[in-house]
Amino acid sequence: MVSDEREYVIFSPSAFDRYHAEIVQRFCQDMGIAGVYNMSSKSFDIVDPSWRVVGGGRFEIDRRGHSLRLYDTSAAYGRFEGDRLERILRASPQFSRFTITIE
Repeated sequence: MVSDEREYVIFSPSAFDRYHAEIVQRFCQDMGIAGVYNMSSKSFDIVDPSWRVVGGGRFEIDRRGHSLRLYDTSAAYGRFEGDRLERILRASPQFSRFTITIE
């Protein structure tokens, strides 16, 4: 998720949310960002034009082995921007020791 001022990388286990739209909807509700669930495209459309979703995909994380694998694409939002996502994660203290693989 990107706004005019901030970027957020959101991870959600598939046990919590089956679809990317559900992840976006929950994030927006938590942040007080207005939007509407679009049944035809199975997406959560954000009303505020200063916010946008920059793709989605899947992940596998091994916390003990310090590895993170990012792959696949979102039917609703397209694929994440791999270079951008890797740059953000490498700058994050939570992932600084991780090996990040983008497929």
